[in-house]
Amino acid sequence: MPLHELLPPTHIVVPHEASTVDDAVRILLDRLSNEEAIEDAAALRTLMAPGGATDMTAVGPDVALPHVRTSAVQGMVIGLGIATEPLDASAYGVSASPRIVALVI
Repeated sequence: MPLHELLPPTHIVVPHEASTVDDAVRILLDRLSNEEAIEDAAALRTLMAPGGATDMTAVGPDVALPHVRTSAVQGMVIGLGIATEPLDASAYGVSASPRIVALVI
């Protein structure tokens, strides 16, 4: 599968002004919803909120990889955001301060 099919340019938000990973996830979910890549943005916001069903992986100090399985998408959907400043990820129990958030649904 070509990269542009897995991660279309319209699913990328660079830069964004989030201050937390949770804010970045909301920005990416809004973008994916606007692009009609996800069916139920409100349900996904609940799943992806800290304490929800989201799994969070830190890839080194600079990348947060929040991910969840749901029927709100037809197949795998990816959103990518890069913040102007390091993000607070403590709500997800991550001690890193990433600037890059790769959202996988």
